[in-house]
Amino acid sequence: MPFRKFQILEALILIFTFKVANILAQTSERKLEIWKGSTPIINGVIAENEYSDAVSFQFDRNWHEEYGTVTDPLEYSLKGWAKHDGTSLFLAFDVTDSILYGFDISRWTPDGNPNINDLTLQNDVPFWGDAIEIFLYTSNTFTSKQEVAGNGYSWNSICNTHKSRLGQLNYGGLIEGYPRDQTTWNRYKNWIENGNIEAKVRIKDPPKTRHLFYFSVYRRV
Repeated sequence: MPFRKFQILEALILIFTFKVANILAQTSERKLEIWKGSTPIINGVIAENEYSDAVSFQFDRNWHEEYGTVTDPLEYSLKGWAKHDGTSLFLAFDVTDSILYGFDISRWTPDGNPNINDLTLQNDVPFWGDAIEIFLYTSNTFTSKQEVAGNGYSWNSICNTHKSRLGQLNYGGLIEGYPRDQTTWNRYKNWIENGNIEAKVRIKDPPKTRHLFYFSVYRRV
């Protein structure tokens, strides 16, 4: 199924939920009013003024982590931007993370699941490591218990720092998200391989902490 065609005027209203390295905002629903702007370059770099015409948002110490509270923005924090150019939706994320899986520490695997980094349908934890998950609903409405359908009306994308469909275990990028069934997995895989959805990941040189940068673009077809 192709992406549902957005009725793009001068503004696009979307509801997003973000999961960043298993960090959940205390308020699960955030409304963004996304305006039409210039088309950025998909290269993992935020150039000066490239997102000056985008709506911005950020998460810091107000996040609630699944296994404890984040108290220091140098441990976890995120700044993001969103805009569209009339055809594509662009999302950019600048993430600070104190420890990166596969970079600052080894690609360790939990007991009982040595294949957790496999890029297969059978691996039901595709976000393992450091990643951003995006759940996108084109209906412009969202409820906290709503699930994505895995088609052009609502879908889940995962951008990982250390693995990707296109780069395998050599570099980060997009991998197939949820729901985890064969039909949806094949659809996500085709979207990624055909360039219908794209992402670039760049690991910035650390001063005292690691900084992650994600650039994602979602295109209708």
